[in-house]
Order: sequence, then structure tokens, then C-alpha cells
Amino acid sequence: NFNILSLSKFDTKEELHSNIIANLLSYSEEFLRLFLKQIGLGNQKEKFIINREHYIDENGWRIDIVLESKELIIGIEVKVYSGDRDNQLNDYYKYLKDKVQIMPKEDENE
Repeated sequence: NFNILSLSKFDTKEELHSNIIANLLSYSEEFLRLFLKQIGLGNQKEKFIINREHYIDENGWRIDIVLESKELIIGIEVKVYSGDRDNQLNDYYKYLKDKVQIMPKEDENE
């Protein structure tokens, strides 16, 4: 498999991968549309805010990339040759689920 990042010896830099993905999602509507389609959300018409290094608690745990719209939140955890800490994805899931439940609905803002 060809990986252009391996040419520059950056192929193992998780932060670089996260930055590239976040920038593609932020600045390319086509990339975002294809990503949403790939994960089964191809009919989304909402605008998303894309955040990097989204802190979830006082311990410094953070989700690498978070896509957030008025009604939906998606967390992306990038792993390059590293494993999860204990309950990492479960903790992220609980955080994101709780965040969605407290997000104001559009009609509540009017």
C-alpha cells in the first residue's frame, strides 16, 4: 500500500494524520459528504463544525476530531500504531451521547 506520508517519515505521526483528516473535513465539502456517506449518514444537509483535540474532562482526555452540527455529533479517534487506553472509546461514547442529549433543538432557540 502506497502512503505518501511514509516518504517524509511522518507516516507514524498520529497528530499529523488527525490534522490532515480534520482539514479535509473542514475545507472540502466533497470530502465531508463522502465521509458521511461512508458511515451511513449520506443524507445529512446540516453544516458541521469540525474541532481538533476536543477535551472531554479534567484529566486531559481528548477526542482527536469532533464533527458537530445542531442535531448530531461524531467523534473520530485516530490511531497510528497505538492501542486504546482502558475504556477509552466507551468514555468517548458516553461523553458524546450526553452532549447530544443536552444540545438545544432548533425550535428551542426560536
